[in-house]
Amino acid sequence: MHRCAAKCCDNTSSSMESVQTCVQDCSKELVGANNYVQRELSYFQKRLERCDADCQDRVRDKVSVETKPEDLEKFKGVYEDCIFKCIDSHAHSLPAMAKKIKANLASKSYV
Repeated sequence: MHRCAAKCCDNTSSSMESVQTCVQDCSKELVGANNYVQRELSYFQKRLERCDADCQDRVRDKVSVETKPEDLEKFKGVYEDCIFKCIDSHAHSLPAMAKKIKANLASKSYV
């Protein structure tokens, strides 16, 4: 990308606008790759957020106005068990996600 951008500046007769356009064209692939990786990471984060919300709902459904303060610690444990299981299940998907990202970046199929 940098060599491409440097070549854009080699032509001293080019206008500033055409040099800027040329440099932007040089960075399109990098920007596309970055956007793709950010999207994939965002999807993963949203999965974790949905999991967290599901765990919260499971505990919230069990808690009522009659719930005793000493029982709240038990529900905290239920939530933690739920969220740890969720995180563990999603952590196992990270190697596959990394492999997919690498393959897509290598094949430039993110563009």
